[in-house]
Amino acid sequence: RNSRLISWLGSIRIGSNPDAKKKGAETLKHLLNEEKIERLVDQLEPEEFEEGFCIMRQGEPGDELYIIEEGEVAVYVADAPAHKRGEVGEKVATLGVGRIFGEKALLSEDKRKATLFATSHLKCLRLERDEFTNALGSLKEILQTNPSDQRRRSSVAN
Repeated sequence: RNSRLISWLGSIRIGSNPDAKKKGAETLKHLLNEEKIERLVDQLEPEEFEEGFCIMRQGEPGDELYIIEEGEVAVYVADAPAHKRGEVGEKVATLGVGRIFGEKALLSEDKRKATLFATSHLKCLRLERDEFTNALGSLKEILQTNPSDQRRRSSVAN
């Protein structure tokens, strides 16, 4: 189980552009050694949600990420007018086992960009920003390393 969790956490995309399809995205495993990722695994807490439960709402503050262990979530995004009317918007994705959501909460204090509902009984592992910071320090400090400066980079990874 730990190796699976290490792999999942290591796959979190971070950096100036966390979009996996765009240049500039890096993963935690590129910035941290396995020992530090294991520290994060130790901070994971189980959490369960019933079908239909709203796990996060677009526009609300977020300070945790979730890894899906069992079940699925539906992701909805509303444009500005719909969001102002309190609508959840249109369904843009369904996430299943092994998927991570809410990870941007570790990167910044931005508000949630989507609303997520459990579409079945959902078992997740939760990592809060405070636990992340307590285990590793500020992600901002980790990201300040220059990828071309290997000496600084290896000091962050060790």
